[in-house]
Amino acid sequence: MACPFTNPREAFGLGSSGNYAVSSNTAYLLKRGSVLEIGSYAIDASGKSRVMIASYGDADLPRASIIRSDKSAIYQGELEQGSAKAAILFKASSDITLRDLNLEDAEGFRSSYQLRFWEVDTGLIYNTRFAGGGWGMRLMFSDNIRFLNSIIDSSYEDNLFIQGSQGVEVAYSTFISANNNWINSSTPESVAGGDSVQFSGTHHINFHHNYMDRGDKGSKFCLIIRNEDRYVPIENRTDPETAEKVSATEYSANPERYRMDVQVTDNFCVKPRADGKGGAGFYFGEHLKGDVSRNVIIDSPLAAGLSGIYMGYLSTAPEHFFIYDNLTD
Repeated sequence: MACPFTNPREAFGLGSSGNYAVSSNTAYLLKRGSVLEIGSYAIDASGKSRVMIASYGDADLPRASIIRSDKSAIYQGELEQGSAKAAILFKASSDITLRDLNLEDAEGFRSSYQLRFWEVDTGLIYNTRFAGGGWGMRLMFSDNIRFLNSIIDSSYEDNLFIQGSQGVEVAYSTFISANNNWINSSTPESVAGGDSVQFSGTHHINFHHNYMDRGDKGSKFCLIIRNEDRYVPIENRTDPETAEKVSATEYSANPERYRMDVQVTDNFCVKPRADGKGGAGFYFGEHLKGDVSRNVIIDSPLAAGLSGIYMGYLSTAPEHFFIYDNLTD
């Protein structure tokens, strides 16, 4: 089924909560060059499967835009209490595709998230631009997700935040102008804590051929990967030899045995400025395994003397975690 409409109620229908409702087994095709205004409501695809939202039509026209705006609900206060929440939400969903779209907030308005995946099994985000939002995309407790050939810019926290997931590929994408909460060197980390891309408690990471530019901001990192075991879902806590599930207590007590596996290759990073908290290009936290190779990490104009790659004290295990053939300038 295809829905080539420009009115959100015609395209998606109206759910009981006032949000726009999405059905399973449906492709929602928005005509290239069209603009879909969704006000302060969300496109809610919770509990749905086999859903596609994509542009169609003349390839010479711009991608269809989904714009979140409502002047009566302009963002105020902390992000977690923002009136907007996610512009597009997939929760407990499967087989999801977003392709060839432009997702943005109208001027003077900020969604908490442009896109949120929560407990999604199998998803593809391809050739999509995110502009605005507290977070561009927040990917939580989801498996088998591919984020490809896309752009996230002008977010107020992380461009892309991924937690408690496994089997995630992020590739051929651009991440710029993260952490717009940061204003100057007096901004505390509690207010401005955004990275270009952050992985927390996520297994089977493949991060390659991405461009990250933090040269305009002075806080945090281009890429941070941490094995925060408290965020690893129980279904992801398995014994590497027997593949059997293990308890949270067992997982936490044996970090050497349950390392997160990471591949970070062929990326380009412009480090954050030196006048803020953080400042390294890549930050690797505790208990990792895998390869970091063929990456280029360069200084922003004011970042002289900061490390290109920072290793947490628990991540320095050369028999597990290999860092080689990287260029830091």
